[in-house]
Amino acid sequence: MLTFHLRALADAWAVRHVRPSDVQVARSEWIGSRRAGLSLAYSQRVGRYLGTKARIVPIAYPVPNEPIAPVEEPVAAILADWSWPPNQRSLHSLLSCWPQVRQKVPAARLLVAGRNLADMRIGAEMGVELIGPVSKSEEVLSQASVVAFPCPSSSGPKIKVLEALSYGIPVVATPAGLEGVFAPPGCGSVSVRLRDFGQTLASLLLDPEQRAALGKSGREAVATHHSPTASAQARIDEISRAFSL
Repeated sequence: MLTFHLRALADAWAVRHVRPSDVQVARSEWIGSRRAGLSLAYSQRVGRYLGTKARIVPIAYPVPNEPIAPVEEPVAAILADWSWPPNQRSLHSLLSCWPQVRQKVPAARLLVAGRNLADMRIGAEMGVELIGPVSKSEEVLSQASVVAFPCPSSSGPKIKVLEALSYGIPVVATPAGLEGVFAPPGCGSVSVRLRDFGQTLASLLLDPEQRAALGKSGREAVATHHSPTASAQARIDEISRAFSL
């Protein structure tokens, strides 16, 4: 049995830079999925690549005991390891539409945190606060009313999204950013095309009631589908079906 989180070539294509190592990993994925008695994937997109034998299961994410208290101010946040090229592209996309957000929401702030941020060489932007590494993600998430993630077309579930939802913080993301999240549309998150990202983010920053509703439904979805117990049960069920246990 093999479990696949992502697809190597999809992530390489997302940043338009395919290395020989990406091709080698992709070849290993293809061979492994065809030799395995059961292939499990954490998203429909990755599962389609693996073929008809692939079964889709939710990735596990432990839900904190308590949500983070809603933040009334219009504060967006993005937290990541900035050495990963798809994260770099997402930040550049977010910064490019940030002036549009500020035009509609003059008081809006954007918190940018995570490792290797200094390597990004970001210039001064109105309303943008560069925090850098933090010991715990809650240090940033507790200040945010929304997590903004204009993810390129990389594959698999994004832990930063599940983490935000588990704390009851709504997420605005492109479809790839919400890949592998087991939740109905509009449950905890807003999926939007990149060209509409700034306008959608601004609208949510202006709507505390919608943010509160999204935050509550997102946390419930993660608890229902992605808790370690729920994820393990889904895996057990697929193993039982595949091997007639």
